[in-house]
Amino acid sequence: MVYDCFVFYDELDLLEIRLNVLDKVVDKFVIIESKKTFRGTDKPLFYIENTQRYAQFESKIIHVVVEDFPKINWKKLRPFSNWDREDYQRNALAKALANCAPEDVIIFSDVDEIPTPEKVTEYLHKPGIKTFYQELYYYYLNNLAYEH
Repeated sequence: MVYDCFVFYDELDLLEIRLNVLDKVVDKFVIIESKKTFRGTDKPLFYIENTQRYAQFESKIIHVVVEDFPKINWKKLRPFSNWDREDYQRNALAKALANCAPEDVIIFSDVDEIPTPEKVTEYLHKPGIKTFYQELYYYYLNNLAYEH
């Protein structure tokens, strides 16, 4: 199985692009979403509010909702910070992957970091940790930060 895992805030168009681009090479999409921003303010669950938009992918989506942020970072003995909330949300991925097999492939990135299906396919049967090198774009998909 190939799991594509990413933290989601409200990037509805990027989510649609990602699901369509990777659909043929991914078995499960794991969307990690929180009821709080990294700053700790309340936010709606944008994926839940827009599930009909992604209905064709419903059987492939595992939606993990993070609701239980601690108030204290006990490892550092201080109140939970923005970075702590981000780390905690990313680590919630473990809930969705608890039953993975050793041969499963896990892709983990931000929703806007979309690997090419060709690279995913190329890496499927190569052991070890892989890195997908990405082009950097500013603000828009047609605004490449630099040319090679």
